[in-house]
Amino acid sequence: MRLAFGHDDPQIIHVDTPQRSSAVVWRVLAGAWLPDWLGTTISFELAPDQAEGCQLKFRHRGLTPKLECYDSCKVGWDHFLRSLGVYVETGEGTPWESDLDTARRETSDRPRLSPTV
Repeated sequence: MRLAFGHDDPQIIHVDTPQRSSAVVWRVLAGAWLPDWLGTTISFELAPDQAEGCQLKFRHRGLTPKLECYDSCKVGWDHFLRSLGVYVETGEGTPWESDLDTARRETSDRPRLSPTV
């Protein structure tokens, strides 16, 4: 799978553990734009919660504060995962180039990320 972030050089990601409707694990194989991601794994897991819904458990293993990209990646993941939750609950999230995303990026000196699969 190729995951682009608004750049010509996408991250190359292998889907390691697909479990239909409950979990997926991605392993980053290559990508010049975010070399810190090389060898990291990104997991998404859905688990039932007590309120007849579900929880999304997310983890980006290997993305640590020691890495140069950590701060910008954390801010990006926080924004887009929060957007996903709002989207699930209301039908409207704050994707790339939404007013909230644009404002977030304009007030930040971090690199601008645009995930597309």
